[in-house]
Amino acid sequence: KSTLPEEMIYHDLAHTLNVEKSALRLARLEGLDEEEIMLLRTAVLYHDSGFIFTYSRNELHGVRMMEQSLPKYGYDQEQIAAIRSMILATSSGNEPVTLLEQIMCDADHDYLGRADYYMVAEKLREEIAVFGTIMSEEEWLNFQLGYLQHEHKFYTSTSKNIRERGKQNRIAELRTKLRQLQIQE
Repeated sequence: KSTLPEEMIYHDLAHTLNVEKSALRLARLEGLDEEEIMLLRTAVLYHDSGFIFTYSRNELHGVRMMEQSLPKYGYDQEQIAAIRSMILATSSGNEPVTLLEQIMCDADHDYLGRADYYMVAEKLREEIAVFGTIMSEEEWLNFQLGYLQHEHKFYTSTSKNIRERGKQNRIAELRTKLRQLQIQE
């Protein structure tokens, strides 16, 4: 927390703790054992640590930090490899393969199907703006719709069951907001 840039208002400690909470809930509902939960939890706690160094491709820096730290705490190479794959699964354009990777991705995007979506999304918008991408209201609505409709998907049965309907509701709401904005113009 102390080394994270102040501009990180979305990818902050609260985000990491929120992802951890979601990951633990998903892990239990998906039937993971205690070691798998420990590996998942470790991956969550490192998954955005690379933002300390860079905004783009931060996952690689997070993996590097994790690989340097975890052997000191008794993690073996197989465990480190599993954690690496979970962190890298959250990179844009990567597709999670294992259940652990799928839970990691679903937990990272859990808010997309929650009622607090707009509050969380606004933090992301502000953070993106600080790092150079300022969007008009219409651009922001299109950005969100593009991501929700064409890029994002939930992977685990649990997330599909408990978050997909909320995500579809957000898509409908965003479409309505975009239509209303376009009518006003």
